[in-house]
Amino acid sequence: MPTYLTKSHILTNVPIFQPNQKVRQAKLILEKNNKWDSVNYVYLLDKKKHLKGILSVKELLAAPNDARLITRAHKNPVSVRRNTSVERVATLAIHHNVKSMPVVDKRGNFLGVVGTDQIFDVLNKAGLEDSIRYSGIHLENRGLLDVLRERIPNLSRRRLPWLLVGLTGAITASLFVGRFEHLLREVIELAFFTPAVVYMGSAAGQQTQALFLRAITIGEVRVSKFVFKEMAAGSLIGLLIGVISFVAIFLLFRDIIVALIVSLSMTLVILVASPLAVGITAILAKKRDPALGAGPFGTIIQDITSLIVYFTVASVVLNFFG
Repeated sequence: MPTYLTKSHILTNVPIFQPNQKVRQAKLILEKNNKWDSVNYVYLLDKKKHLKGILSVKELLAAPNDARLITRAHKNPVSVRRNTSVERVATLAIHHNVKSMPVVDKRGNFLGVVGTDQIFDVLNKAGLEDSIRYSGIHLENRGLLDVLRERIPNLSRRRLPWLLVGLTGAITASLFVGRFEHLLREVIELAFFTPAVVYMGSAAGQQTQALFLRAITIGEVRVSKFVFKEMAAGSLIGLLIGVISFVAIFLLFRDIIVALIVSLSMTLVILVASPLAVGITAILAKKRDPALGAGPFGTIIQDITSLIVYFTVASVVLNFFG
């Protein structure tokens, strides 16, 4: 889940100067004060505390002493608001190649900066939490991050529900496959490719979920646009996988019907996986825990859907050519 900026992330003891001050003055102040929270840049503020420009210390030291700071500064620098997530701050910092990020309020008043250490410290913790949630473990508090201190009953209680969801889904999938026992007896080769079809749907869904989770973590994302792009990419990937699997299976088994069933199924499960993955993640995001969508719940839904597609395609194709 996104971690939003707080006062603890914002460094306020940074070099601040007026735009018309001379480079010589800034150099003298920097030499006298060695207790800055962050000294990568100097920040130029007007009388209303509005950020007018920034200048790296390296650029400052190389500038002529008589030059005014504003003439050497980068005007209209990138900045963030107080309600921005740390993940978004990190993304902007990397994109704009800056070592610290200015923070302003809604009126444009300068509040301080987010330093590199603060950004990556929070990202490290957020990444660890998301990795745990990705496995289907719900974090009710920070104590679970230190598993050595967590009591065994608490660990079991938080992990068990989603594993039970997986077990229920597995039983459901087994019962569903049993309804198509006559197809498997008629064309035994279909059983060989069931795991492959299920895997392709699950893998495609997990890729989409990972991309969607990253998108909603680092910034705003239009779900409709994301689904459209993922479906377009899924269609292309599905067609390529379908063609490759058709050729490979036909060459191995010399059975055009089996090759057609498996290749069509793989194409369709990859196509369906994208909107399904986004839907699951978006629904769980309303409960402020979107990473759970990439856990056992999302996986078992993808698996059952892949089985439905596979055996539906098999029934239609066999009836058509039967």
